[in-house]
Amino acid sequence: LLYGPTGVGKTTLAQNLTKRINDDNIDELKGVRCIYYSCDKDNLGDFSWRYLKHKLFSMGKPLVVILDEAAFADEKQIIRISSMWDNKQIKSVVYIQINEVPKLDQLVRRVGEYKIKMRTIAANEIFELLKQRQRDLKIFDDNALRHISHTCNMNPSIALQHCDMVAEELANP
Repeated sequence: LLYGPTGVGKTTLAQNLTKRINDDNIDELKGVRCIYYSCDKDNLGDFSWRYLKHKLFSMGKPLVVILDEAAFADEKQIIRISSMWDNKQIKSVVYIQINEVPKLDQLVRRVGEYKIKMRTIAANEIFELLKQRQRDLKIFDDNALRHISHTCNMNPSIALQHCDMVAEELANP
């Protein structure tokens, strides 16, 4: 279970992990395939379930399933996926949501102590993140970055969005 407040990067982490697994960029997971679902959008309805079964049986490789916004998933589909995990048809399932305690009692037992909490970060950490993201471009001076860092409610996603908006305005006056 990966959990934490909105905007801390859970979805970004999950999408990057999916890409790295599928590109065979993680030595420990070479040959494993990964499927990412955003449950608040896909809700793991019948189409998604057929897609998952097709992927599972056509790939012939171990499969990791990442369920983002798991709290929005259809309970029946979560039970199906959890059952496939229990029967070793799926190598691993990652549930992502805001709350530490899963909505379904069945998941509480499965997740157990396998929980990772993502947190908001302090203004000085956001400042360093923004500085690093600029690389050699130096779009913003340190004072501007400090200002953004202190006005984004310790939410790196908001800070990055603010930088994008300002940079876009500077590029297209």
